Amino acid sequence: MKVSEAIEVLSQFYKPDDEICISWWGKELFPDAENNPCTDENWQKAVDDFDASEGYEHINTKVWEYLNYAIYEAGDF
Repeated sequence: MKVSEAIEVLSQFYKPDDEICISWWGKELFPDAENNPCTDENWQKAVDDFDASEGYEHINTKVWEYLNYAIYEAGDF
C-alpha cells in the first residue's frame, strides 16, 4: 500500500488527533546481507508477495488478540 492510500483510508474513519494502534514496514528497515539498503525492485517484489499471501490475516489476528486482552486487563470487568 502506498502512503497516500493509507492516509486516504485512515482519514475516512479517523480525525487527525484520534488515537490508533498501527504497525508498518518500509524498505529502509531491511538491509541486505552486506548491510545495503533494500532496492525498490526487491521491496516491490516482497510487498507483492505479502499482499498475495495470507500474511495479513495471521498478523491481524495476533494484534486483535493482544489488544482485546489489554483492553480487558485495563477495564473494570
